[in-house]
Amino acid sequence: MGAINCKKHGRQLIIEVCEHAYEALHSRQKLDLLKIPILNLRVCTSCYDQFRFQAVPDITIEDLLELDDEEADRIGDFVHGKYDQVNRKVMCVACYNELKEKH
Repeated sequence: MGAINCKKHGRQLIIEVCEHAYEALHSRQKLDLLKIPILNLRVCTSCYDQFRFQAVPDITIEDLLELDDEEADRIGDFVHGKYDQVNRKVMCVACYNELKEKH
C-alpha cells in the first residue's frame, strides 16, 4: 500500500476508489461502495457490474500468496486485467474515512 502527503492530514496511507466513488464522496452524494479485497479497491455498483468484479475471487493478497504458483498466476492475471479497466483515483485514508462517515 502506498502513501500520500495529504494537505489536511499529512503523510497517510492511500486508498483507491473508482472515479464515481471519488466524485460522490467529494460531493457528499450517497453511493454504495463495494470492496475488492485482493486489490484493496472500492468501486461503485455500476463499475462492479460493468467490469464484472463478481467474477473476481473474494480473496486477499495474503490468500493469493498461499496458492500454488500456477493458480496464483492465473488469478493474478485475471485480477490485473480487471484492475486496469477501472479509472481509479487515489485518496488519503483519513479523508476517505471522514467522507464515508458523513454519508
